[in-house]
Amino acid sequence: MKPSKVATSSDLAVTSSEARAAPSLTGNPLSLALGENLKRIRQERGLTQQNLAFAAEMDRTFVSLCERGATNPSLYSLGTLCWCLQITMADLFAGIAHTLPPSGMTNGKKRRANQASHEPRPPSAATLKRAETMRKKKLAQQEARPTTPTSTSRRKAQQS
Repeated sequence: MKPSKVATSSDLAVTSSEARAAPSLTGNPLSLALGENLKRIRQERGLTQQNLAFAAEMDRTFVSLCERGATNPSLYSLGTLCWCLQITMADLFAGIAHTLPPSGMTNGKKRRANQASHEPRPPSAATLKRAETMRKKKLAQQEARPTTPTSTSRRKAQQS
């Protein structure tokens, strides 16, 4: 049985150019380390990717992508793989000390195109059209109202 690779401080050292680059959801140190653990455990169990994929009701290529760190598997998928390998999630993540900073800590490039942002967004064309329609409707209603004096203006007129 091969000893698992434990990340050392030199493995975790980040150069300034790496820190400025936006982290990727795939191919990053965390995905790669997880994939190495998955492959090592699968091989220790004497399973092929095809056998594991069949047991987990997944495609073999998905298992391959996970092992290469080329995909971002869900917890559900990882849990299923762990169940098939008869290990816990803690066993799968054993020895992984990698973390990923939020994308805001890098050069501002977001991980996802639809990522939530605190930056104000301009209103959509539909919103602007609705606002203009409501403004016109309100003006039309004001013009249609009869101009009757209010009770306050009547009192002032009577007092004069």
